[in-house]
Amino acid sequence: MEGATLNGLQLGRKIGSGGCGAVFQAIDEGGMPVALKVFDQKAISRDLLQRTTERLEVGGWPDGVMPINSATYGEAQTSWVMPL
Repeated sequence: MEGATLNGLQLGRKIGSGGCGAVFQAIDEGGMPVALKVFDQKAISRDLLQRTTERLEVGGWPDGVMPINSATYGEAQTSWVMPL
């Protein structure tokens, strides 16, 4: 995926992967480095992921939980953009 674009982000190298997807370094439209988590659609529930994220956005981010800058859920590719 390196060099490709997704949701306006220029993708860099893969940082890591796990059971729910992969995380990539990326550059946002303003030139800032970010982390992009791309979820494996077969490994997640979009509705549960969205509801949980919305609760955290309203209630605040507890220590140890990475804040999310933006997210896509209804798209063909579910993803989170987070601080790098």
